[in-house]
Amino acid sequence: MKQFQRAIFFTKAPLSGYYKYRDIFQIFPADLENMPKSSLQTHHPNILEYFITDEEKIPVSTEFKELEELYSMTRTTLTKEDKILGLFSAFSNNLFFRYTDLTGNWGMPIFKDNPGEEANSWFSMWCMPMFHFPNLPQLLKIDHFTEQTIQRIEKPAGERSSSKHPTNQQQRTAVLASVF
Repeated sequence: MKQFQRAIFFTKAPLSGYYKYRDIFQIFPADLENMPKSSLQTHHPNILEYFITDEEKIPVSTEFKELEELYSMTRTTLTKEDKILGLFSAFSNNLFFRYTDLTGNWGMPIFKDNPGEEANSWFSMWCMPMFHFPNLPQLLKIDHFTEQTIQRIEKPAGERSSSKHPTNQQQRTAVLASVF
């Protein structure tokens, strides 16, 4: 049985559209209701939608038996997300990533895009590298791929097509097919 997943990930440059690989996964720029945005951001939020099956679940043994299912689901989803995002980073000139170190760090929260002198009164605070806002957990629950109304990202213009020499798109598709 397919269990659909939706996750936030980031890119260094904004995505210009969506990409769907067969009916296995799709990515697109995040534009969720009440989502925080900043003109200063250099980590651009996006959405990855995919599914996992029972066969893909990675079992986890722990002394806390009541947490084994949660640990297994977490390990399974993060492993698949990392695999997909790693392939995108390898195939593009953009960096696809998620926050992995959630221990926190000192930082200066930027409350306004143009704070002016007010910024001189701000204090450093302990910050969690986490993208969150009210209602986000509910917005990440899906039971099918989201229908897209934005532009699809196609193969780059000018790629050659020859039976002797596969295009970059054909090479990417072959790698994706071998992984998924």
